[in-house]
Amino acid sequence: KRMNPIAEHARKKLPPGTGYGGGMTGDILCLHDGNHRHLDGDRAHTVAALKHWLPRWSDLGL
Repeated sequence: KRMNPIAEHARKKLPPGTGYGGGMTGDILCLHDGNHRHLDGDRAHTVAALKHWLPRWSDLGL
């Protein structure tokens, strides 16, 4: 429920025929999971965040 205003705003910005279920691709999500001082670091937090958020964003049509 908390993400509904964000999802609605994103849907309004999409041209017709694009976005979830519209057959178009190209949306990009960039997650920064390290820093220049520690290459090949533990990415467990990033993976956990994706496991949490991807299904929710999908349910919202994002």
